Amino acid sequence: QHLNIADVYCKLMPYLSPFLTQPIIQIEKELVLLSVLKEPVSRSIFDYVLRSKDIVSLFKHLVMRQKKRIGVITECPPPEDPAVAQLLKKLLSQGMVEDEEDKLLALKDYMLKSHKAKANVVDQNHLSDGAQKGMIDLASLGIQGRQFDMVRAKQEPEDRRARRHVKQDSNMNEEWKSMFGSLESSAISQAVPKGLIPANEQEVLQAGQSVHSESLPSITAPASSTVQPLEVGGGQIRKPSLQPVSGAIQPLTYHRRITTSKTELQQLLKQKQEQYSAERVAKAAMENAEWEAKSPPPGWRPKGLLVAHLHEHKSAVNRICVSDEHSIFATCSNDGTVKVWDSQKMEGRTTTTRSILTYSRMGGRIKTLTFCHGSHYLAAASDTGTIQLLSIETSKPPKSPKIQPLQSRVLDQKEDGCVVDMHHFSSANQPVLSYATVSGSLVGWDLRSATNAWTLKHDLRLGLITSFAVDIHQCWLCIGTSNGTMACWDMRFQLPISSHSHPARARIRQLLMH
Repeated sequence: QHLNIADVYCKLMPYLSPFLTQPIIQIEKELVLLSVLKEPVSRSIFDYVLRSKDIVSLFKHLVMRQKKRIGVITECPPPEDPAVAQLLKKLLSQGMVEDEEDKLLALKDYMLKSHKAKANVVDQNHLSDGAQKGMIDLASLGIQGRQFDMVRAKQEPEDRRARRHVKQDSNMNEEWKSMFGSLESSAISQAVPKGLIPANEQEVLQAGQSVHSESLPSITAPASSTVQPLEVGGGQIRKPSLQPVSGAIQPLTYHRRITTSKTELQQLLKQKQEQYSAERVAKAAMENAEWEAKSPPPGWRPKGLLVAHLHEHKSAVNRICVSDEHSIFATCSNDGTVKVWDSQKMEGRTTTTRSILTYSRMGGRIKTLTFCHGSHYLAAASDTGTIQLLSIETSKPPKSPKIQPLQSRVLDQKEDGCVVDMHHFSSANQPVLSYATVSGSLVGWDLRSATNAWTLKHDLRLGLITSFAVDIHQCWLCIGTSNGTMACWDMRFQLPISSHSHPARARIRQLLMH
């Protein structure tokens, strides 16, 4: 219906003609087209071939039979495999003729793919209950899992552990000490270098306990210390003793080396612990927040006390964003700068406060910003279409705080336009930075893979997007437009569910969750 008449008869008809019993003119009518279609392949023959294990060999033999019919080859030898011969005999008994063979060969690729897909499926009768519910047992596949507790455990001090070992050693009686040795003697035996112990004594030590070179401390021993050999006489063995002689040697130093991968893994685990703790505190604070619905007492008036006067920006301030921990907050302005402030310094004692960080390498006017992962990262967007993810390190003195870019993205000004608002959208442990553009696009930027996790298209007939707010549980978000319309989207299915309009059709400046 949507093609030109020339394209229908020149391009489409050659593909349809092998399946038609006679040529037709009214090809656009469904009833006419169905009435002239050839009879399909028999269902019994199709299912029998599809379930056969020798389907590949069968198709090879059917190709040979087809070549003989069209005259390419003179003779078609019978199949060498008796299983294929039995299968062909069974199909002929079910009524397979030459037309049926041609139809099967036309469906060759589809049937081979279907047969391969069914062969790769594991028998459901041998699956466990967990696998039938969509769960994969990694232990059955030989994959060992690793578990790391995100909540930090309290570490025992070194002096307490030392006192515990001394207490255990003091509880041992003299007979046990003579039989097994005490903790102090084992520590001394580990501290003695291997070169100062005779070969026989080394074998005794190796049989009793393993000496780890990584835990050997630095020691100082006499330079000419001599060791008396083991003497065996009368069935008694006397242990060797060290006899100090004048002179001293330099202390032996043993270095413990740790691979860089292990160090990076420890740093990553520490960072994830801090991030998890901050997110858990922020989520608990937001979920347990209670808003007082009662009105203030009669005669109450705000005092209007000036806490701080921030005057570092040289142009209009477009957005103020507070971190989840309320420890810092950030501002952006038309002067092209992003400034980070310390909330703890604003206690009302002074009326001026300086920012702790300033970033001015984006270009253009900074229109919006938001915090990501608590207060560790900050995302900002300018009117030039640039979005940058900044890393914030608010170190305590004497270390100075740092801010540096991690990722960036530049939008097409003609297709997307600039960003009007953005929020951190983290669902199912997937860090996503969501932003809205002038063209009506809602995009979820996956910060791990630097690709789009999802893209939603807003209907511009409802007005241009001016702001949007995300639910605490991140199940839905609400969009505010220039025509006073608030549209709600279900983020589980990524579909619009409802819309409401302001009575006066007034422009919506900002949306906030309450």
